[in-house]
Parts: sequence; structure tokens; C-alpha cells
Amino acid sequence: EKEFKYYIKNQNKLVKQYNNKCIVIKNKKVIGVYDSVAEA
Repeated sequence: EKEFKYYIKNQNKLVKQYNNKCIVIKNKKVIGVYDSVAEA
């Protein structure tokens, strides 16, 4: 739940930085960037 809150709070920045990528967020940090959900 805290990761989702972090995403919502930072959505504009994250979308600009990682557009069309799947990101993994843990402890309020992006820990992975992938081209697809399967890779993530």
C-alpha cells in the first residue's frame, strides 16, 4: 500500500521518467525498470 501511495504522489514525475515502462517500487524507491510486466 505504501508503494501505491508513493506512486500516486509522484505519478507525474514517474510517468515522464519511465514512460511506457513497467517499474517496481519498494520502500518508496524505484528498484527496477522493465519493458513488460513479464520481465518485471
